[in-house]
Amino acid sequence: MRAKLEDDPGDPRLLINEPGIGYRLVDVPAAE
Repeated sequence: MRAKLEDDPGDPRLLINEPGIGYRLVDVPAAE
C-alpha cells in the first residue's frame, strides 16, 4: 500500500493533509 494523490475530498477514506490536497492509501504496483 502506498500513498497516492486523490482529487476527491468527498471520499470518506480520504486523509486530508493540506487544504485541497488529500492522500489515500491505494493498492498500486510497486513499479509505479
